[in-house]
Amino acid sequence: MFAALIEESALKLLIVKTSSMGDVVHTMPAISDIAKHRPDVEIHWMVESSFASLPAMHPAVQRVHVISWRKWRKKLLQSDTRDAIKRARAELRSTYYDLIIDAQGLVKSAFFAGQARGLRAGYDWKSAREGFASVWYQRVATVDKALHAVQRTRLLMAAHLGYRPEGAPDFSLRMPDPTWLPPHTRPAQRPFVVLIPGASR
Repeated sequence: MFAALIEESALKLLIVKTSSMGDVVHTMPAISDIAKHRPDVEIHWMVESSFASLPAMHPAVQRVHVISWRKWRKKLLQSDTRDAIKRARAELRSTYYDLIIDAQGLVKSAFFAGQARGLRAGYDWKSAREGFASVWYQRVATVDKALHAVQRTRLLMAAHLGYRPEGAPDFSLRMPDPTWLPPHTRPAQRPFVVLIPGASR
């Protein structure tokens, strides 16, 4: 399962995990694993505009490709929407990727992965959230669907990049400088808890 499909050498990797907030955050430990085991990899990430600030908080992510599908799909027939899609696609295709991993496993995300140039990889038919998504991939990996999303994504990346994930999940989020926040909203100097009762889908 952990035999490398891409041998160790400098390479560009595109991760496709566009939404939602929880899914994006759940992918962070897999990015940390890649940085640890494959420091030769340059990591880019395709994400929905609503969540673009999250991948940028991980120190191993070097470029974020932003799409606005949730906005575009409501106005697909409008010329400004078509122009925005063309620009996003042109920017994405300006780079050739040695490997493109669809970490979402949906037909939608597989389609987005197909807009980039490079070898496409993801879950196999039985492992993907939507089995038909695997038709778009040139390389597939088997990962138990019963596992937590964090572990599934770690195993998916490891299978395609040839290492064995180990240890507790490391989210490695780089917190922005809090000084721009109003004083009463800045993080406390002592331990604190943040409650998020809901998030965008």
